[in-house]
Amino acid sequence: MQIKYPIDKELSEETLNVILPTGYSSELACRNLIIVVRDSDRRRVGECEQCGFAAIVRFDNSEEGNAFVSAFGMKHPKFNPKQTLYGFVYESPETGLFQLDTTPWSLRVEAMDKIKHYVATGSIYFVTFFLGNWTSEMLEVNSMRRILFTGELDEENMGPNRLNLGNIENDRTM
Repeated sequence: MQIKYPIDKELSEETLNVILPTGYSSELACRNLIIVVRDSDRRRVGECEQCGFAAIVRFDNSEEGNAFVSAFGMKHPKFNPKQTLYGFVYESPETGLFQLDTTPWSLRVEAMDKIKHYVATGSIYFVTFFLGNWTSEMLEVNSMRRILFTGELDEENMGPNRLNLGNIENDRTM
């Protein structure tokens, strides 16, 4: 699980400590400019690196890492890695890659209001996922249900699932 957090300075221990929740600190690792995040007991809970004007914060898959995810989400609700999002994806039969059709919604009812735009295709899926499980290359979905021609969701849930993402529309024009 990871989150992209916007920053306007070069990433350092000092700039990272400002965005970390209370009880967490950072220290520069020897190589690759990766900063390790530790809890108050000095246990590793994640790491961080700069990517353009953003800090990519990765959370370890451990009990301590999960506590860090919760604390980070409480300090930065807009960037809460456990925030559930709702959206629509479609798959390219040629490549097997998926594309998220539009910006996902944080309210299920908003996404369901848009379902009528997808009923004619039969090859679109309604997905739910955590913000922290979405990168430009991959989307880990909690649930994935085909949209039927009636505008209802198929009862078969194909999640959880890991989808490889690509820019399908632009790939077709190249």
